[in-house]
Amino acid sequence: MKSFLLISLFLFPLQVIAQDNWSSIEGSYALTGSEVIDPDSSKPQNTHLRFSLTGQVAQDLYQAMDVDTVIDECTGLPSKSVKDMRCYFEKSDDSYMCDFSIDIAKQEIGYGLSC
Repeated sequence: MKSFLLISLFLFPLQVIAQDNWSSIEGSYALTGSEVIDPDSSKPQNTHLRFSLTGQVAQDLYQAMDVDTVIDECTGLPSKSVKDMRCYFEKSDDSYMCDFSIDIAKQEIGYGLSC
């Protein structure tokens, strides 16, 4: 019993430390098929989890992308992309947004929102 108590007292602070790096996120998600625009109704519509992140999490992700900023062709906003994961910076209101999807079966990142 004493061993269990000592181990618990030792591990509890480690749990607290590990949780310090976690934050809540802002945004929305949708469970969709592989195609968002004009989806084929004969295919499953629950294969991709799409995310649209905003707020601090989007800013953190944008700043973590170690790539050059370019002007996005669809939005005209400064953006960064790593493969299909995209983040945008809206200068007028100093806000960030990111979008991407996860192919659930393949565990791969794909595009989030269409142009």
